[in-house]
Amino acid sequence: MTGSPTQPLVAVLTPAFNAARYLDEAIRSVETQTYPHWRLIIVDDGSTDDTAAIAARHTAADPRISLIRQPNGGISAARNACLAQVPAAAAYAINFDADDRLAPEALAGLVAYMESHPAAGAVLCGARTMDGNGRISGARRTLRFRRRAGLPWPMRGRGAIPFFNFYCGYGVGPFALFRAAALRAAGPYDPALISCEDADVFCRLALATEVHQIPDRLYDYRWHATNSSHYDERNRRALELFRAKWRGYEPRTPAEVRLLAQARAFFSGPHVAILNTKLAVAAVRERRGLGAAARHLRIALAALLRRTPR
Repeated sequence: MTGSPTQPLVAVLTPAFNAARYLDEAIRSVETQTYPHWRLIIVDDGSTDDTAAIAARHTAADPRISLIRQPNGGISAARNACLAQVPAAAAYAINFDADDRLAPEALAGLVAYMESHPAAGAVLCGARTMDGNGRISGARRTLRFRRRAGLPWPMRGRGAIPFFNFYCGYGVGPFALFRAAALRAAGPYDPALISCEDADVFCRLALATEVHQIPDRLYDYRWHATNSSHYDERNRRALELFRAKWRGYEPRTPAEVRLLAQARAFFSGPHVAILNTKLAVAAVRERRGLGAAARHLRIALAALLRRTPR
């Protein structure tokens, strides 16, 4: 399957592990896209439920859908298996998690943006949140920042996202359409990372090309008890590994030297201030005492002033 002369082919990449409860809904959201030139690649990563059977029913009914089965290897191995199946003719690729949904106009809107912004290697869209039953519960709030007068200002609207956002782990997730060639060049996904694997690839991508955003909410992100993004000890270790990897990254060009220096300065200053301001608000909301809130605010202020709090 290739794209039409005027509509490029999009590879939709879906790793799936024990996703039987949600996979049918996810696949149907791809099948009902207003943009018809797609190929859905599902990698069953050693599921023990009916994930493969559900995917197989759809592959039998629609030649645009394919299923790959492999022993369980984790999210990075599954993403790499998806990436290996991207057709040579595909101009674009999108990571689409097996428990989420695409808005009907998602691919059409993202492809249109990329076609009109040739400097962009990827574009991220906005997202809504939904519960385990598929009910929309709100908007997924993703903060990304620019620097103005040395201070962080939240990004609004459309445009290029500064590299330091990805270095700090802001604004990543399965909400991006990539140029397939740019994603291949940025990959593969690091098998040592059981989370933050997407942030790692976004960092590599954003060093090589522009990454843009649009505010349109074209992706429905499911928030439930089994999300891999929940913060637990395994994810904490993966986050620490990701941080260590990028703290030790050796820039290869003058442009990378500049971007890494900016990112490291932002991480040690405004990022710490932003994080501790959020923690101060949480301390008040959770009634953990004004002392805890004040401590976080002191750390935030010290980070902005580049001072060590007592």
